[in-house]
Amino acid sequence: MGKVIFTSNRPLERAENLKAVWDAYDGEKEFMQNVPKACAALSPETSVLVTDCTPEWSATKGDVKTLFVSHGVTGDKLYGLNFSVEEHERGCSQVDYAICTTPYTQGKVMGEVGLPADRVRMLGFPLHDRYFGKRKGDGSTVLSEFKRAYFYAPTWRTHRDPPLPRIDWRKVDALLDDDEIIVVKRHMCTQHPIVNFQLDRVKEYGNELPSTPFVIDCDVLATDFSSIMFDAYAMRKPVVFVTDGADGYLKSQGMYEDYPSWYGSRHINVEGNEERFIDMLRDAFENGMGEADARCAGTVVGEIDGYASERVADLVRSLAKSAGGKSSR
Repeated sequence: MGKVIFTSNRPLERAENLKAVWDAYDGEKEFMQNVPKACAALSPETSVLVTDCTPEWSATKGDVKTLFVSHGVTGDKLYGLNFSVEEHERGCSQVDYAICTTPYTQGKVMGEVGLPADRVRMLGFPLHDRYFGKRKGDGSTVLSEFKRAYFYAPTWRTHRDPPLPRIDWRKVDALLDDDEIIVVKRHMCTQHPIVNFQLDRVKEYGNELPSTPFVIDCDVLATDFSSIMFDAYAMRKPVVFVTDGADGYLKSQGMYEDYPSWYGSRHINVEGNEERFIDMLRDAFENGMGEADARCAGTVVGEIDGYASERVADLVRSLAKSAGGKSSR
């Protein structure tokens, strides 16, 4: 079998879905943190390219097989694209296989990447293996020390997107009881603080930390347009959707489905409505997932069994064996 190149525009430890497959694959492999560079550096010894971003080929890829392991369970991004349609279509034309979680996501990936059903394999989401069998406390974060633990994880904003809501965090802190906490965590691409000052029950963590332990330890996730919602749903945890700026985000990014009602049962414009936001978090804690949460979890996430990474690694082995390390680039 030829060498397998894993590539992402993120560091490997932060490309969590790709990293799960990397850990499960035991053949000859190399990681390159730069998708265009990896695509341009393929050699005759390369058999498979595994990428979590749409590939950006500088030339024909020859016999190298390409497996697309996306960030979100429904495609390269959860709702839309940060690059041009032409770039996206050119990259997708070089994808040979992709993975998905359910029949619904299979159809979405088929439409986005342009592959037939037999090339979009329902193998599960490798990242979700890390949630299988886990309980609150297994993440070893500060959230596990509180009875009611909320995790606010907004997505990254490009220059085209609406800014984060101006939440009155001092007011939120004063509204929380002694047994409650909100952890605010910046996206890995977000450099500036969100909260900006020290508070008693609102704690902010930087972008250098992974989100997985916080999802494990929280009781309720609050997010906006991030695919982290599916991580919460993998653990069957309720989500409160922060919808401030949704119209602007729809205009700049687009979304697969009607947001937010399709994705979750609870949604709110938080700016100026901090009391209602806390009430909604408490309701989610008390009553768990609502109808829309449960539907989305079943339709998009499906069941997890802890073996998705190994199934995807088996596909990589099969592709590497069939390719034989021969490239005609």
